[in-house]
Amino acid sequence: MFDCPHCHEKGITLWEKMWSGSDTPAACSNCNQLSYAHSKYRFGMRSAWPTLVTWFGAAISIYVLYITNIVDVLLLIPVIWVICYIWEVVSLPLTPITKSESTQLRQYGNLFLAVLLLAVLGAWSVGHL
Repeated sequence: MFDCPHCHEKGITLWEKMWSGSDTPAACSNCNQLSYAHSKYRFGMRSAWPTLVTWFGAAISIYVLYITNIVDVLLLIPVIWVICYIWEVVSLPLTPITKSESTQLRQYGNLFLAVLLLAVLGAWSVGHL
């Protein structure tokens, strides 16, 4: 469980924190207030240590494969990636948000996806004329 930025008590689960975003915030089980992990942390500006450990683990796995010729060593790469992803999510800060802000951001996100879909379909149809 993680601390809620509103009531400062442990009320947000790992699963809720992993999937929280400004359009789908996590609700605290104690105070029912909403919070989210900002997308700049979740998708863009990743924290340095989990990223370095992920790359280092992948490099070590490939090196061990090169030395031993045991292909099963490559299964360590997704395991290391998942462990580092969970480590990263645990270290992310939560930002408070209101229900109305979340609804408004969800509408903007849906509009963006609709425009993007129309642009892709338009480009595809022009290419197939």
